[in-house]
Amino acid sequence: MAAEVLTGCAPTSAASRMVIVIRVPRIVVFAYLVAGVIVAADHNYLRDLDGVKPLASATLAIALWPLLLLGIDLRIR
Repeated sequence: MAAEVLTGCAPTSAASRMVIVIRVPRIVVFAYLVAGVIVAADHNYLRDLDGVKPLASATLAIALWPLLLLGIDLRIR
C-alpha cells in the first residue's frame, strides 16, 4: 500500500518494491553527508589537508558531525 502512494500504482514485483526502499536512504545519506561537510567546514576541519592525520580528522568530522555539535574535538593529533 505504501508503494502505491509513492509510485501511483501497485508494485508488480519485489524488484519494484526494492527500488523504493533503496531511493529513500540514498537521499538521506546524501543529506547527512552534505550536512557533515558543512559542519566540518564550519569547525575548520577542512583547512590544510596536507597530511594523513588532517585527512583522517576531516573524514571523521564529516561522518560523525553530530558529535561536533556537542563540542567534541575529533582531531587526530
